Amino acid sequence: MKQALLAISGCLLLALPVSAETCSNIRFRDKGLKLAREAYPQLIGRAAEWTFTREELIAQRLKERSCSGQASLDYLLLLADLQQGNLQDAVAAMGGIMRSGSSLLEKKRMMDRLIDRFVLANEISAATDLLRNGVVKFPDHSTDYSNNLVLLLAGRGKFDEARQLADICLEEVLEDAGSGRIPYAGWVRLAVSEVSGDKADEAAVIARLRRRFGDETEALIAQDLPASNYAMLLKRAFGTDRYPQPLDMPRPKYPEAMARAGLDGLCDVRFDINLEGVPESIEAECDVEGFAEESVRAVSEVRFKPPVIDGVSYRVYNVVYPLEYNIR
Repeated sequence: MKQALLAISGCLLLALPVSAETCSNIRFRDKGLKLAREAYPQLIGRAAEWTFTREELIAQRLKERSCSGQASLDYLLLLADLQQGNLQDAVAAMGGIMRSGSSLLEKKRMMDRLIDRFVLANEISAATDLLRNGVVKFPDHSTDYSNNLVLLLAGRGKFDEARQLADICLEEVLEDAGSGRIPYAGWVRLAVSEVSGDKADEAAVIARLRRRFGDETEALIAQDLPASNYAMLLKRAFGTDRYPQPLDMPRPKYPEAMARAGLDGLCDVRFDINLEGVPESIEAECDVEGFAEESVRAVSEVRFKPPVIDGVSYRVYNVVYPLEYNIR
């Protein structure tokens, strides 16, 4: 397994899920196209259950004669293997996805799911390797991967390495952090102190926060201290609580300019949830920028249920909500 994981960042060769066949430049259409249009949004989204099977994809792939259809179905099989194949097949599929022409945001989504799978399987060493890989492969999201890597390192008792990396993450965001809220990297850094039991280290972290937030530091920590609990952070980083359920679903409208251009889009909307369940500090990353404004608007109107601990509601930080726009 270790060798396969390392191959992701090296020279992993893409092996097609089925043997290569002669193809032609005829149009991708009929049953194959219909199946692909049904399968893709479910595979790229977070559908709990699929309305198709991997066997259907394979059967259609064997029948397909168009080059574009074969390539599309091969890619869908990679997405399916990553999410429901055995872990070895999932690693190989990730290598194929990384070599594909899909958007960087789509590749990151799939990397996140692969990491989720290894954590849920308690393959923590492999998960940490993948997180390190994510830092390199997705530099715009390096802080996200680094924060999650910190949690796993601390969970394995590697406190020195976890502290060093957490300090770097905290320094990167602290100067730009708004008043009245400790950034997520701050809670991750406090969690390392908590799980290690090092009170002197905890005092040093609080002193660093005090230099930024002044007299309000202790009140900010007290406000959300249970939410910094190590176990809760780890669960939110890799479990179902990573995506708090909305009380009502987002209702994005297809941007007219994108519809006229016939463009589809993927967006990851990042935000915090305040004590009333209202999203705050909303930002949208989309593979097509024209979908960002509408994604922010749609999520801003949604209300969520914040976590309740011992009868008290707490803020939720660093939530990522995926949205897909498909005009077909």
